[in-house]
Amino acid sequence: MISLHSLLLLFILSFTLGDSQKPKILMYMTSFGYSHFNFDCGIAKWLKEDGYEVHALVPVFPYLPNMTCDAIKATYYFNVPTNVGKAVFGKMKYGVANMVTNGIKSVIAELSYLGCEILFNDKELMKTIKNQNFSIGFAEYMDGCLSIYFSKIGAKSLINLNPTALQYPVYRNLGLFLSPASVPSVDESFSSGDTMNYWQRTWNIYVTFYEEFFYKPMFENVMVHFIAKFFPNQNLSPMDFRKNISLVVTNTNLFLDFAKPSNPKIIHVGGEFVNEPKKLQKTIEEIYSISTDGVVLISFGTLVDTDKATQIFKDSVKAVVKAYPNLQFIWKTNGQKKTTEFEELKNLHLVTWIDQQSILANPKTKLFFTHCGLNSLNEAAVFGVPMIAMPIFGDQHYNSALINKREIGIAISYLTVTPKELFSVFDEILKNPKYSQNSKLLSQKIKNNPLKGKDTFLKWIEFAAKYGNSYELDLGSAGMPRF
Repeated sequence: MISLHSLLLLFILSFTLGDSQKPKILMYMTSFGYSHFNFDCGIAKWLKEDGYEVHALVPVFPYLPNMTCDAIKATYYFNVPTNVGKAVFGKMKYGVANMVTNGIKSVIAELSYLGCEILFNDKELMKTIKNQNFSIGFAEYMDGCLSIYFSKIGAKSLINLNPTALQYPVYRNLGLFLSPASVPSVDESFSSGDTMNYWQRTWNIYVTFYEEFFYKPMFENVMVHFIAKFFPNQNLSPMDFRKNISLVVTNTNLFLDFAKPSNPKIIHVGGEFVNEPKKLQKTIEEIYSISTDGVVLISFGTLVDTDKATQIFKDSVKAVVKAYPNLQFIWKTNGQKKTTEFEELKNLHLVTWIDQQSILANPKTKLFFTHCGLNSLNEAAVFGVPMIAMPIFGDQHYNSALINKREIGIAISYLTVTPKELFSVFDEILKNPKYSQNSKLLSQKIKNNPLKGKDTFLKWIEFAAKYGNSYELDLGSAGMPRF
């Protein structure tokens, strides 16, 4: 028989647990690229570990593989127009830094509009989501309809996720004005980074204004359309929804980005998703066991089709591999097999899957030849591995400029690479100790950063859940007209 004392304890315990229950979170997870989805999933795992229940809203692209995240309680899917999504990839050209001026963002604006139409018109889905009583909404693209959608379902606080370095429009939404004469464009950066010459500064100013006056109105019009449609006669503007953004979370690290004006709402978490290295898989471990001078990792991410690489690039890799017979080279490819042209290279090992973090963590890994996606950059920086960066598209050009800036490697161009140049760069990094020394120093700074992004992020989420948006942190310049 239960005593009165036990019943009293049970009552107190149930009251305490009920009072401390954390709010539900809805996260729009971008399935457009693995690095974006992986970043979102990493955030979701932190939230789950901290006791939050996280649900996901995921767009489905028929020609892309489905991705899953084990931190998600439930997932709500909606289909995206196939032709528009493919048009985005059709605008990309390997090795060219032109993600602003090539027209891709107008395609993304169209994709945003059509995707939003599908999302808002699915009344059953909206009803299902609304009944979950989500308090906080997470998403990458707040300049489309998502800030409006979250408001429609009752989420009071918004968290803006950024798997890349923060782009100019994000700063503008916060009321921060970056000088295009000194801060490079994330999508069209030169390898010189923030030390641009006169011509480069001129082009960077042009790109910044091009985005501000040509593309920003496109996304603004998408927001205006859905505000009028779902909040009629309320005299609301896009800024009325953007002001609900409580935090901006970016995958950059304070020690591995160009210095810029900031705001307390910006949280840097770059490098904090790196896991404890696991034991190397057997085939990789065998490669390390036969290496005498070390191992070089070659990987260009998940979107780059190495089968379609130019012959001059393949010849350049072969020349370097031949020049260093005592180094073992691991090349992570996307489906490429060891064809006849590579068979003679006994120290080149082509694989289709790797545990990249465990390889970079191995002290025998001497160099990382990479496309310089932000996840790869962060991982190599955390483990102190020097890099050769050969950016393919998007923010990879910006990231590779950071490698030059910090002198933890050298950036080269996919469009002009030759066997002679690639050998020269390999030789410089392998023989000049400054790259290894700088990489190790940066690794220590990142690991010992007194401002831990994860801790700060989780405290702010708890704060936002309790108090909503902190309007006291908003700059008066947020939402200010251009003129």
